Amino acid sequence: MIMKKLRAQHYILLFLSIATLLVAGSAYAFMYKDTIKKAEEESVVQGEATAASKQTSDAKDMQAAFEASAASRALLPSFLISTDDAVPFIDSVEAIGPATGSTVSISSLSSGADNDASYQSVSATISASGSWANIMRAVETIENMPYAISIKELDLNESSDQSKKSAPVWTATIDVSVLSSS
Repeated sequence: MIMKKLRAQHYILLFLSIATLLVAGSAYAFMYKDTIKKAEEESVVQGEATAASKQTSDAKDMQAAFEASAASRALLPSFLISTDDAVPFIDSVEAIGPATGSTVSISSLSSGADNDASYQSVSATISASGSWANIMRAVETIENMPYAISIKELDLNESSDQSKKSAPVWTATIDVSVLSSS
């Protein structure tokens, strides 16, 4: 009888041990899943904090770049032609002639939106005549004028009188586009 009691107690202990293992395993699995969930939530919060910090840093960098460019932005209007007053541009072009030893004039001037663009511009056709060196200096000077200028077309022609055996005279027709302000 004592043997039967011992066997019954072993089964009870075995059953309690297995039950304890199942409860402990379940508790471990529950705590593991909870820890993983909290770690993922913390990772998301950390990522959002990092993104917010980067955004703040980028905003400060952009503000610093904006403030650093104040002097350059103040110069911008000087590179544009006013559509109300193109006289300074015309005077600048005409001053190229005496400076380069050539004859320079503006044959047409018009303003409006540039083709396929959303900005305003002034289009001009500039004519120049003189020796090859003088024409090249005039073209280079026009190209480097202190305006937002682009040369759309350049046509160079030689016109010499073969009977006089004189140095050839070159003519240049330059179509330019200059950004303008309204």
